Formats: sequence, C-alpha cells, structure tokens
Amino acid sequence: MVTIADVNGSAGLAVTFGLSDLDRWSLREFGLLADHLDGDQLSDLATHVGRLAAQDREFWSGRDRRMQADHQGFELSGSYTPLGHDNKTEEELNAEDAQSVTLPDLYLFPSKLANMLVGAGIRLHMPASALNETGAVQKVENYARHWWVEATDRAMFAGGADPLRHLAIHDVLRGWITVLLLPDSSDTEFPYRMEIEDPLYVYPLFTRSGLARVTRQYQITAVEARREYPDEPDLFTTYDDTDEIQCTGYYDEIYHFILLEGKEYRSGSQVSRDRRMIGRPHRHGVRDFSGRPVNPWIIVVPLGNLSAPTRESKPDTRLYGPGVLHGVHEVYNHLCRVASMLLTQVGRSVDPPTITYIRDGKPIVEALSLARGARNYAWFQDSNVQVLDLAPNPGNLGPVLQLLQDRLNKVTLPSVFYGEAGAVTSGYGVGLLTNAAMDIIRPYARGLEVAVKLILRRMLEITYHVTASTHISLTMMAQQGVMKRSVTGIEFDPQVIGQTGVQLQVKLGEVTPQEKAAVAQYVMGLVGSGILPRYDARVELGYDDPLLMFQRQALESLLADPIIAQALGPLSAYNSDDELLLAALQVKQQMMTMAPGGEPQAGMPANMPNNVVPTELQNRAGQPPPGQSEAEGIRGDNALSIARWLEQFGGSPPGGGR
Repeated sequence: MVTIADVNGSAGLAVTFGLSDLDRWSLREFGLLADHLDGDQLSDLATHVGRLAAQDREFWSGRDRRMQADHQGFELSGSYTPLGHDNKTEEELNAEDAQSVTLPDLYLFPSKLANMLVGAGIRLHMPASALNETGAVQKVENYARHWWVEATDRAMFAGGADPLRHLAIHDVLRGWITVLLLPDSSDTEFPYRMEIEDPLYVYPLFTRSGLARVTRQYQITAVEARREYPDEPDLFTTYDDTDEIQCTGYYDEIYHFILLEGKEYRSGSQVSRDRRMIGRPHRHGVRDFSGRPVNPWIIVVPLGNLSAPTRESKPDTRLYGPGVLHGVHEVYNHLCRVASMLLTQVGRSVDPPTITYIRDGKPIVEALSLARGARNYAWFQDSNVQVLDLAPNPGNLGPVLQLLQDRLNKVTLPSVFYGEAGAVTSGYGVGLLTNAAMDIIRPYARGLEVAVKLILRRMLEITYHVTASTHISLTMMAQQGVMKRSVTGIEFDPQVIGQTGVQLQVKLGEVTPQEKAAVAQYVMGLVGSGILPRYDARVELGYDDPLLMFQRQALESLLADPIIAQALGPLSAYNSDDELLLAALQVKQQMMTMAPGGEPQAGMPANMPNNVVPTELQNRAGQPPPGQSEAEGIRGDNALSIARWLEQFGGSPPGGGR
C-alpha cells in the first residue's frame, strides 16, 4: 500500500493541500500525486477522466432533457397542430391551410421574471464587529462594489451580457446558477477570471460533504481548439476545421485541467477515442478564508432536489432544480392548439369553401364571387351554390379558453404585472396577486442573492490569498467627498480583508412594485414607537449603505451651524467625508469646551478628548493654538471620535445585515 511518506517530492504538497479524489486514484495506480504524472501515465489519466465525464452525463441526463425542453419552449420553436386535426398528415394540414399559433408566453414569462430580479438591483453590506472598525469594512465594501461594476463592464465590452442578467435568466429558466471564478495572472489590473456558464454544460458531483468535482463538457470545432490552445502545435492537425471536438474541463478542490476528445477509432472489437490533455493537472490555488482548498465552481440550485427517491441505480434527475417553465408546458401547448384552431377557422370564414350543385348534363356555372356588390347568377332549380359555415360555436370554446388561461395565470405571473387592469382593481386584490406572484419569485430571488454573495466572497478570498501574496497593486473607484463624486485610482490593500473577513451580505431590492409612501409611513411609525432602530429603518427603506447615511446626516447637521462652516473654510480642501466630519467635530468640541474667556466650560463631556483641533482649523476659527501640532491632531483616533458622535443620532451598530 502506498502512503504519503512513500511519495517522493509530494509529501509536502499533500500535507499542505490535502488529497483530492484524483490524487487518490493516481496514488493507487502509480504511487504519485496527480500533478506528478507524465507520459503514458497522463494517457491513462485522460482515459479515467473520460469515463468520469461519461458517467456524469448519464447521471444528469434527466436534468438535461428537462432543460432542453424548457429552452425549446423559450426559443418559441414549437409547432402546434390545431385542435381536432391530430390524425392528419402534414400534407393534409397544408392542403387545408391549417394555421399554427405559437404564443409568446414561454419567452415572455422567464424574461419578465429575470427583468424583475435585475431591476430590483443588489445591495452590499458587510457587518462590522464594532463601530470603530467601520473604516476597514467600508473599504472592503467599496472594493466589492468596484469589482462588480468592473466585471460587468468587461463582460459587456466583450460582447457578453450583464452578469446579473445572465445569472437571473439561468436562475429562472434553467433553475441552476453555475459560475467559475479563478485567479488570472495574465491581467494585473483585474486578476480574476469569471465565467458564467450555461448549466446545461456543467456536471457536478455532490456528496454529503459538499461539491466533490465538476466536469464542464461542451462541443467545439477543430479550428476553435487549435486557436484556443496555440501552445499545442500538433493539436488535431489532421482534422478538418469543422470536425467536432468534445471538450471536458475537470475541476476538484485542488486540480484543474482540460481534456479534448476527437474521433473514435475501431480496432477489432475495441473502440477508442483520440484523447489529448492540454498540459498536465495543475493546482488552481483557490481556497476559502480559512485556507482550506475549495472547488472554484459556485453552483446554486434554488429549489434543490425535488426528484422522488428511487431504488434504481440510476436516479431520475428531471426535478433536480426545476426552472419556472416546469408545469407550464402542458397548459401552454393546449392553449396554443386552441388558438391554432380558432385562427384556422377564422381564416376559413374569411374565404369559405363552397359546394356547387349542378344538374346532370348542364354546363358548370361560374365560380361564386365574394367581392362587395358582386352579382352571382345561377339557373333557377338547375344549380345551387352553398357556402359552408365551418366556424365553431363561440359558446363552446369560452369555458375551455377561460380554464386554460386561468391555469396559465396561476403557474406564471398575473396579467396585472404586465400593466393590464383586469377585473381586480382594489388595493387588497392587487396585494393578493402580488403576494401570489412572490410565492413563485421568492426562491429564485433568494437563489440570485446567494449566488452574487458567494461570487463576491470567493473574489475576496482569491484577493486575500492569491492576489495579496503576489504583491499586485490593486486600485478601485469609490465615492469620495461631500458630493460623493466617483474617484479612481484609490489603492486597496488586500490585507485589510484579514481584519474584516469575507462575510459580505447581499440583498435584492424590491422585486414587486411597492407603494413607497405607505412603506415610509409604516417605518416612521415603528421608529417613533421605539420598535425599530433607525439603522434598520434605513435598511427597510432601501438605502444601499445605512451607516454612511448616518455619517452624512451628522455632517449636514454640523455644517448647518454657520460658525462651524466658517471655521472649516472651503469644503473642497478635504479629501474625504471622514476627514471633514472629524474636523467639524473638533470645531464643535472647541466651541463646547472653551468659555468666552478661554477657560473650559462646566459640564464638559468627559468622554471627549481635549485640545485635538488642528492648528489650521483653529486659525480659521480665529482661536490660538492649544499647544498641539497639526500632525498630532490629524493622527487622532478618527474612527472613535466619529463613532461617539454617531451615537447621538440613535445609530445602532450594524449587526448581521439583511
């Protein structure tokens, strides 16, 4: 039996990073860790991973069929036979000019739902353990916001979609969100690589302890393979440019590599494939905040596994994370067939078929003209023309249409969300419809929140472990100054993440329409009665950064004093709100502690330090320096002074967030 001690040159790595399933297979077969294999050993590894990929495809085949059916409906590519024409061939349907109606609901419903989630927007908040640590927390929040904006700009500049919209449409349509986030050494300004992959191409292996491995499997052409991997000069050189190549990316908590599979070859009864590994397995280096290796994939399944348990070896995965279109197809198909029948009959009523009765031996009369004011003649009692009335009785179709439309409204969104007044006009009725819609939206909204949160936390972990160790200078754009202008080039030290952690909270805004005046009145009532703290009230009202609002409120109250405003001088001379607020607090303290004769006033607050006003500010106020240098004053405990002042405004320390 091979042990870690027997692995030459690999024991240190194994102890540091642990063993993955790939290492265990490699140790069992060759006595080496996976990244130490070479030559024919890599060929055997490629065969092993190819078998794993085939097993993954077989396991998730039910899920894949459901997703493909949902996407076919989303593409509006279905053709619906008119009701009552089931047994007719395509030629007979064409001869009868049978119409096929494809209603837009299967495209409109997921798109509308995704747009509602995207329109709500995301709010970031990181709880601080104490008020005097909010400065570090604010820096991490600012970097997370900057990172998300930068990732969005880069994705859209490259011809992609807004990442939030991309995540939302996968969330509601596929029922899955799958994101790969890795460090990228090729871009020193933005050293991250985020790929939002279609869940149809992602095959995870879940165990009780979490995500064990992921294989990403998709098709590319030979010319695409050669262009994507230019360092492999002899890659599929004998293939035509359009020949398909199966691409498999393998990922576990330690390793990542790419496997390309080409044509199949038969030798007697043996069938083999042309397999090529790109390089060898390499360690991706992604770890959580504690330093434990983790899989670089982020996979969120909002509804979880709804499949029924089975005793068979192959489970049914059709209901593993269903999307919003599951349960809609049958009702939608019947509604399209009824609409197709109605359109077919309306078309026939516009230009109806006719029957002409002619006596034996008599000449054929001219065809009937349906033009306005046309005169049609026929021999009396010799021939007759009868128009066939094939239109259905509307009374028979009414209940059917009402039933189908009612069912469709229950499994999608009520028409009131599309701006239709409908039969419900009261506020209570609209509230019921809104709550019913939220029952459908809520799990997917929660899934989107969790996905964005995990992406940003993983980004902070990569920044803390990988980026910080490479000494890359990171800069960000953040709002600075009283007017909250966006300033670029602000340096961000990744080591601050070690102080704050990565417990970033993400909350979606209001997904469904809200009457803001009623919400504000409700929140003000709770604050006035002492039930709700003011910090939580700002959260309820949708402020992105409630703590910052307290700081700005304190600053505005100080600047409203003309003496303080005059003492501060031009506000543009201050680099940040923190610096301006501290200076205003110091002027305010000087006014409180100094009597007109220069002596401290009675009742001076004991928790406020003496003589901390910088020389420049005291000169502005027309008062002599108290014997303390400007540098010493500026180096005072800014955060503590601000925190003490904020307590006067009823500000509660931020807790676990929302």
